Amino acid sequence: MTDYSIKFTFNNSTSHKLTLINAELFAGSWDDNMSPQTDILAGYTCYFKASSNSSSTGISGRIYYNSEDGMVMLSFLNPSSDGDGAGGTSPPQYDLSWTDSGGDNAAIVFTLTHASSS
Repeated sequence: MTDYSIKFTFNNSTSHKLTLINAELFAGSWDDNMSPQTDILAGYTCYFKASSNSSSTGISGRIYYNSEDGMVMLSFLNPSSDGDGAGGTSPPQYDLSWTDSGGDNAAIVFTLTHASSS
């Protein structure tokens, strides 16, 4: 039985392909056939999932993708105690947003779009 999990949705709503640089987990493991995709084509949505069977560690990590404009970093934390969280950074040409349902079995949705010009 899994004590903690995070189901990820990543919407690449840009016109650029993203290429995986690194997907690192500090705690937890990627579920079978559910690790981050090597390439995310422009306009595509991908799904991945990490779990932990340890009630003492939870899940935490970062995923790095490269775009033609620079690096996109997604970070996440679903600890064995309070304090779930998600975040990230992107080049100024993009806007990166996210929602996090929280809880022991969280769902995090990341969306990358082109930055609106003001």
